Amino acid sequence: AYSANWHLFLSFDYSKKRLSFTVGPEIKWMRYSNQIMHQSFYGVVASGYVNGNFVISKNLGSIGLAGTFSSKPVTNQGNATGLSRYVVYYSKRFFKNKLVTTFSAENFMLKERKWDYQMNDGEFINTTQIHRPFRLLNVRIAYRFSTLKNIKPARLKSTQILNEFSEQQ
Repeated sequence: AYSANWHLFLSFDYSKKRLSFTVGPEIKWMRYSNQIMHQSFYGVVASGYVNGNFVISKNLGSIGLAGTFSSKPVTNQGNATGLSRYVVYYSKRFFKNKLVTTFSAENFMLKERKWDYQMNDGEFINTTQIHRPFRLLNVRIAYRFSTLKNIKPARLKSTQILNEFSEQQ
């Protein structure tokens, strides 16, 4: 059995005072073969992500969006639909950044997520379709109990003893 994979991954970041944005596309080529199990498959998968955040102000909080996508996966069991996911959020900090509340909506435009799977072994074709509710509204409250402090750097160690002098003859 052997497996070979090649990945090309890029990441683009942009950040200014109140706006940050990241995009990361990926292309992957895969090949797999197993003579004992009589399995072999290969193909290309494309995927990526996007993240963005905008700070409205210290008093009003920030808004953001995030998303991921992928093309159809490559498997030895057939094929399936690709995946996409997106979320928008609002976040606000309180009490000197000790308490953070976040309200988010994920995949709010989709009533349900539909997955299609198909397996074909030459003699038998199996098709499966799965429907699941996919909308998600989320409230997150986080409290930070302590803060990390900068530790003083260690002093430089030396073999010399303070106030010791040696005379050279």
